[in-house]
Amino acid sequence: LWSLKGDEVHSIVCGYISVGILFVGLANMVWKIYSTTPRIDHLDEVFRRLVTSGDKDTLQYVLANISVPTLFEVSNDRMLRLLTDVALDQKLLSPLTKAILVNALQVRGLRFNKLSQQAVLRIMQSVRGTDFTALKNLLDGSGGYQNLYKLLYVDLISG
Repeated sequence: LWSLKGDEVHSIVCGYISVGILFVGLANMVWKIYSTTPRIDHLDEVFRRLVTSGDKDTLQYVLANISVPTLFEVSNDRMLRLLTDVALDQKLLSPLTKAILVNALQVRGLRFNKLSQQAVLRIMQSVRGTDFTALKNLLDGSGGYQNLYKLLYVDLISG
């Protein structure tokens, strides 16, 4: 150790500090994941109750007033299936609610996510007649770049 030059000692010390910081950061991340798991499970349970209650208006109100992309990001695949498969089967989704879900999945990223692509496909296949026009207008009217054209020719094309 005494035969090392100042730069070499500095490099070794900085290496140990970097490893220590990395370890603390990793431990912090694991703790956050562990501590949020019960909250995510609770969130899943709340939405499961909401969907199984069959209250279409409350479901639409909740989805219109939360960040659905964030909901999909922090929850697991059960939430996606619950809000697409189960809610579609129970006819709980209006054109507005379907537009919210499709937009959230676009924001989350569809291009390389097969499960999300299948969910969007199920939603789109469930729409008929004037409801399809309403859904198209809602998707295109958001003012952002997430629209029906991008959905069909960019997001779903690579699936």
